[in-house]
Amino acid sequence: MYSKKKSVFIPLEISSRELDYKIILASLLAEQNVHCFVGQHNLLNKLLKYVKGGVYFGKNVFPERFPCNMDYFNTLKAQDFSLAYYHEEGGVLAGDMDDWNEELERQLNPDCLNNDDAILCWGQYQKNFYKSLVPDKPLSIYKVGCPRFDLKQGSEICSLLDKTSRVKESGYILFNTNFAAVNHHIDNLTWFKNTNRKDSNIHQNTNTISIYSQTMEVMGNFLEMIAAVLSEFPQKQFYLRPHPSEDLDFYKSIFNGFNNLEVVREYTSIEWIKECDLLIQNGCTTSLEAHFMNKKIISYYPLPNKNNVNITRNIGKNVKDKNEIIEIIKAPEKYLFESNDLENISNLIDNFTAAKTSFMKIKSILNKMLSHKTEASFNMFYIMLRTFAHTSLIKIKEYGKFFSSTKKKNIRYFNSNFPGFDKNELEQKIMIVEEILNKKILLQYINKDLFIITEKNDH
Repeated sequence: MYSKKKSVFIPLEISSRELDYKIILASLLAEQNVHCFVGQHNLLNKLLKYVKGGVYFGKNVFPERFPCNMDYFNTLKAQDFSLAYYHEEGGVLAGDMDDWNEELERQLNPDCLNNDDAILCWGQYQKNFYKSLVPDKPLSIYKVGCPRFDLKQGSEICSLLDKTSRVKESGYILFNTNFAAVNHHIDNLTWFKNTNRKDSNIHQNTNTISIYSQTMEVMGNFLEMIAAVLSEFPQKQFYLRPHPSEDLDFYKSIFNGFNNLEVVREYTSIEWIKECDLLIQNGCTTSLEAHFMNKKIISYYPLPNKNNVNITRNIGKNVKDKNEIIEIIKAPEKYLFESNDLENISNLIDNFTAAKTSFMKIKSILNKMLSHKTEASFNMFYIMLRTFAHTSLIKIKEYGKFFSSTKKKNIRYFNSNFPGFDKNELEQKIMIVEEILNKKILLQYINKDLFIITEKNDH
């Protein structure tokens, strides 16, 4: 049996998006009587029944959009866990306010939560919306922003980035795309099928079709713009980094004839943003990371599109014509890249106006929730056994000859989002985080799918 502690579960979906900030968050929360399980989200759901007394930070006990299966949430409650609900894409919303409300309602039904649970929102808009759904329920709802946007120079993430960035190139132009609705890693209908099967009426079905068709149109314009820019500047180096859910090979095939563009997925978005001279985007979260890193940004919106992620339209310089982008690249010093008219996005994402960092807000909330929990022990043997069984099953599905090609493609997509933790990389980052936080951290690496962090006892 493990010594008695309180537990925090911190699930990961996409390593390149979440790992660094969740290492920092776990290290901030870790105490000698609090340990943090950081692992692949499906695995952590399976481990809930082996651990008692803690807080689950994330959304993954709800395996899909609402209405959904509640088994994992029920297990969480049976094990005396409180849910600190947090959605990794809870602020960058497409369409207008009606669309925002519909999307937020699909993400979470707050009426299913217990009074000891909490909703951690990206901004005031989401907080107000969820409160309006349960006006008579004493549910804790907070606005915390997004810790991935705590990117001011000297912040925890930037300090970690400065010492661990793997991108050696510099001075390039970076294209970031967000067209998984029509270019999903599995196939070009995956997003549509997953969304459409949750549509409960003709209005929702029509809206899903509209999003799909308009995304295809926007992507076509974005591809034309890229081709024009590459042709105009054959001696300049460009990189294209798609959204993690997109098919990388699609872009490699489209731009196969250009020697000055490399399509990349490895490393984190901020590693690539840090070294770029200019970022060009359409409706992508990376524009916000670039904004908070004070980078030059072009937001390319050539078409009016109700269903687009229009809240990032005014991040950096808004451009509608590909020829204007070419002129800007020729003489960027002649142009202003200052973001403007940020009222809507500030209402959705608290980082634009908040004095306290997202890390500090989340730490405070989770510590308050943990204060109501009782320390409990667990059987480490069962944890390790279930973890290795989970990892082995994924391997069998990936290479087993009896599994369909569709199943294997799903596994490859899963592995591209979560390739697993590298022990040496984790140890290096923990050492750096110890320096940043001035705190001694004990890392217990279980395997590629799970590690546990607690505060080191010097005695």
